[in-house]
Amino acid sequence: MTTNLKTLTDLLVSNFVGYRGGSLIILSDQPTLEIGRSIADSANAIAGEIERNVEIINIDEWRGGRPLTELSTELREELLAKLQGSDELHNTVLYIMQSLDGETPMRLSLVELAIGKGKIGGLPNCTTDVLEAGFNPQNRPEFSGELYDFLLKVTEIELTCDRGSHVTALLDHTEYDLVNSNGVLVPGKYANPIPAEVFAHPVSVEGTLVISGSYGPLMGFKPFVGNYRALMETLDKTPVTWKIAGGKIIDVSCDNNEIQDFVRREVFEKDVEHGMKIGEFGLPANLYVLGREITGNLMIDEKGRVHLANGHGYQKRTRCKYDTNVHGDGLIANASLRAVNLDKQFMENNRYSPEVFKTL
Repeated sequence: MTTNLKTLTDLLVSNFVGYRGGSLIILSDQPTLEIGRSIADSANAIAGEIERNVEIINIDEWRGGRPLTELSTELREELLAKLQGSDELHNTVLYIMQSLDGETPMRLSLVELAIGKGKIGGLPNCTTDVLEAGFNPQNRPEFSGELYDFLLKVTEIELTCDRGSHVTALLDHTEYDLVNSNGVLVPGKYANPIPAEVFAHPVSVEGTLVISGSYGPLMGFKPFVGNYRALMETLDKTPVTWKIAGGKIIDVSCDNNEIQDFVRREVFEKDVEHGMKIGEFGLPANLYVLGREITGNLMIDEKGRVHLANGHGYQKRTRCKYDTNVHGDGLIANASLRAVNLDKQFMENNRYSPEVFKTL
């Protein structure tokens, strides 16, 4: 890390969490406790005569050595008791703990609880590298806006990559909202307080997707827990391939049988109605991460790589018509993108075109 941790958490709290008082509840676990304490220190250092209630909850104390698969009544009541700041606009839940396999329902319940009380943001598996990547001076907030404006004109995207991906996605911005996820938390909505990506819920997707960068749920798969670089290296050698038709994954294959079986369960068994649907088409807007090699940490990498996700389509942000607890981001290590309806190649080998985007 090249930047002081407190400097990074100061930026996180002031510019992205937007903490100005009220209650700030930080959900950490043992590996993220140091960062949680620094976030708390940054929030408590806010100047002015304001009411502050900053508290850290160590989620490991509630896990009992196992993934927390649901938001228990006791934890729910404790959170509600702590979210009692008078400034409801700024009451905030921020979770930074590790993302364990099976905990998606708990996190979705947490989001539902918190958006009714103010703001919520998630930096799962937060590390100092995540903070360094998010708040690096190379990032340009105006680029995210330019990418968003460009994509509002795009109705068909062709995605290819050097590992064999060839996918066509159709977008309809009148039916589904395009989202500029610039990292700034706002009341009543969930966001990752780290810049940046622009994502959509596609109308339809067809083709072959080869995932050689990362696949989110595999971070909770026992061989890779706490060792994201091992996941990155394994997928580089044995990528996962999705065959997609009509916006649904119809086949999953991988030369690594354990990974193949795991991903098939994620796609076809966890939610037999919605788990195989392509819920998200995400385009990176973090220029610092875009120019770096994949780190193996999804929270960083998805901000610098094109990704498609099965399952959850961020219903409350995109107006996706279904809901599900399943969500698996599949990252493309070296993508190229063409706006078919505009006849413009706007990304080549993971580099955006300066002829298309003037803020680069």
